[in-house]
Amino acid sequence: MSARKSKNTVLTVVKQNAPIFYLVIFVLIGCLFIPNFGSRANFLNILRQSAAPIISCIAMTFILITGNIDLSTGYIVSLVSISCGIMVKTLELSPGLVILLCLLIGCAAGAVNGLLVTVFQIPSFIVTLGTGMILTGLAQLVSQNTSYHDLPDGFRAFAKAEPFSLPITIFYAIIIAFIVWVVLHKSVFGRELRALGLNAQASRIAGINEKKSVFITFVISGCLTAFCSILMTIRVNCAQPDLGGSNFSFEAITAAVIGGTSLLGGQVNVPCCVAGALIIKCIESWINILNLNYYLYQAILGIAILVALVADALKNRAR
Repeated sequence: MSARKSKNTVLTVVKQNAPIFYLVIFVLIGCLFIPNFGSRANFLNILRQSAAPIISCIAMTFILITGNIDLSTGYIVSLVSISCGIMVKTLELSPGLVILLCLLIGCAAGAVNGLLVTVFQIPSFIVTLGTGMILTGLAQLVSQNTSYHDLPDGFRAFAKAEPFSLPITIFYAIIIAFIVWVVLHKSVFGRELRALGLNAQASRIAGINEKKSVFITFVISGCLTAFCSILMTIRVNCAQPDLGGSNFSFEAITAAVIGGTSLLGGQVNVPCCVAGALIIKCIESWINILNLNYYLYQAILGIAILVALVADALKNRAR
């Protein structure tokens, strides 16, 4: 009896954390069959490139947990990136002030999305698609379709340090993931968000302020997305009006869904979301090492999100 109970416990743990085990399998396959995948240089490169996707996935999770979706995140990245370039190259503002202003731009974009979704009751899909188009137009208009190269060393230092021979950006991602894990899994606010995603009507009857909670999630998502943009801009050493785009939002949604976040809302596992983002970067690394067509990567992402959605639908139907 005890052995059976122990077996059931192990199976439950595996099911609840399946993306983490998938990540381990992907890494092992890469190390065994992909040349140089297991090298220290490649692992460091994956970590360096994974920080922004991990944070963007977590940002998207805040939206998805309430049953909403945000298609404007990639365009927030573009606007914040070009704003960085203008502020550090043209206006020559201090790095700290630039980072603060960029985060505020992200919060403002998220606040606009949140207001339109909550006050006017417009579906988040349509709202964020529309605001995304506005943001990308603003980015192109402000930049006049130009980019800013060779950013100042003082600004780039924010994301170029390597404590313990590891990129500091991955430490940023770990700290943010831990804070969000505490918020979503251990706080009253996190329980309210999950309740809204599972049954919004019952949550309203229970006294949860749906509009306030959803608005806050969009603001948080906008702020985290702006932080991603700063890290990405520093990594490529170029502020661009097209740094994000639709692919950025799609990757964030894919990573979140692979990580077990339900598009229907109410389900989230932050460590698994981190694993989902790392799985995507492992796949990208495989394709780069094998020198395969980049469009294959996009096709694989499409297949991955469809498989994850089918699995999520079957799981919800089983309930």
